Amino acid sequence: MAVVDWDNLTSITREKVLPKIVDQIGKDHPLLGRLWDAAKLWTGGTSIQVPVKYRHNAQGGSYAGLDVLDTSQEKTRTRAKWNVKQIYQPIVLSNIELAQNGGEKIADLMDTEMEEAKESLTDKFCTQLFGDGTGNGSKDLTGLVAAIDDGTNVDTYGDIARSTHSWFRANYTANVGSLMLSDLATMFDSCKSGQDTPTIIVTTETVWSAYEALLQPQVRFQSEASGYNSGDGGMKALSFRGVPVISDEYCDSGYVYFVNEKYLKLYYMRHPKHPTDGKGFIVTPLREPVNQDGQVGFIFWYGNLINTQPRRSGVLRGVTA
Repeated sequence: MAVVDWDNLTSITREKVLPKIVDQIGKDHPLLGRLWDAAKLWTGGTSIQVPVKYRHNAQGGSYAGLDVLDTSQEKTRTRAKWNVKQIYQPIVLSNIELAQNGGEKIADLMDTEMEEAKESLTDKFCTQLFGDGTGNGSKDLTGLVAAIDDGTNVDTYGDIARSTHSWFRANYTANVGSLMLSDLATMFDSCKSGQDTPTIIVTTETVWSAYEALLQPQVRFQSEASGYNSGDGGMKALSFRGVPVISDEYCDSGYVYFVNEKYLKLYYMRHPKHPTDGKGFIVTPLREPVNQDGQVGFIFWYGNLINTQPRRSGVLRGVTA
């Protein structure tokens, strides 16, 4: 039988390990953080349904004297409908490991497992956020690929066919190629209506850097308060027409999303039994399985990503540096 090769020192000396778990694979999630902060509670129902107006009334207007006034009813509204999606992350603890961790510990096992579960769930959330909702048998969140599309990739959105109803299409440009300021300007103009404009522009780190390069000839080195370091040749924060431009590591290659957060929101539902926080997360108590010496709990989330007015958002695809 093999013997572990401890020497005279290591056989009697405890190894020193820093009391912190350093995540080597996690990513930042700026867009999800913004959506979580503005998440809205949905109070119930088999689906998330939102009334949407698609035309103004044709009746009404000028008249004279005893003209007959048109009082016929018009259909100006319909209802968009999204399925409630569910996301979960298990928390699994072995009782023997908890017992072994109870003495002189480097890091608390239960706290570490809970934190890792939260990070793993966040990763799944972000991945689905930038998807089209068809993953895992269409159980995934109805993500940005579906929410910001003109029917090219996802025709039916919110139970409304974009091929039939053009008013539910987002602004969409494919095969953009090398990024130019005119590409951003054209899409921004397509999304805005008066002062109602996109509130955040989300892209990849590669495209973010390409946009930075476009702005370099205009750079005047200022103080930290201006959003970039004085004299270092690079920027810490970018904007377009006053709207922040951010990079998100979960964003698909070549995409630039123009998001109007007034209409694009996360809606969540409360759990019928366990407490639900302001972002929609539920953490169940740990329970012991009937046939295992351990403890199991779950983090749950019920809801979906909803875009109630896609025409106020847009996407550039196929963007290169």
